[in-house]
Amino acid sequence: MHMTIDDLIELYEVSNQAEGKSPKTVSWYSDILGLFAGYLHDNSSQDDISIFTKDTVRNYILYLRERPRFQGHRFTPSNGKVSAKTVQGHVRALKAFSTWLYSEGYTEDNRLQRVKLPKAPTKLIEALTPHEIQRVIDSIDIHSYTGIRNHALLITLLDTGIREDEITGVTLDNMNLQDGCIKVMGKGAKERIVPIGRYT
Repeated sequence: MHMTIDDLIELYEVSNQAEGKSPKTVSWYSDILGLFAGYLHDNSSQDDISIFTKDTVRNYILYLRERPRFQGHRFTPSNGKVSAKTVQGHVRALKAFSTWLYSEGYTEDNRLQRVKLPKAPTKLIEALTPHEIQRVIDSIDIHSYTGIRNHALLITLLDTGIREDEITGVTLDNMNLQDGCIKVMGKGAKERIVPIGRYT
């Protein structure tokens, strides 16, 4: 049976969904692999698994490094090249896809096992100063329902350090105000208990 790269990408998406990966993670893999498939369609007459080689992927890496940022976005002008971190992310996704192809028996070996991740600079995120944090807090109008909600969300984020995705999933049933803790669903669908301070 002839299977195209597009067919295999669709099967990989189903596999990721069946494994219980988050919709955001599934979409991330599918979007990146879709861009890679588009590159293959533009640069090769082949559409089957034979085109998926380490040399093809290395050429794709070179292509990505020269690709303008936001290419194809109607409302966002291109400004510079794709970041090294973005290129690294694409290669991570392709290597994961290669491992899946091998484990599922579509290839006789893991074709990208020897492809190294491109280097990308690690940038430290500068923390807000106490004065900057206070300015953000003071900008919220706590005399409205939306304002008091946003104030509570911000204070909880500052107090606990939980992620944005985690706090948006919190319900009243997840909160134990008497004992001062919240149950959140973290990465990998893992629940954890987070303590909160008295003021929060």
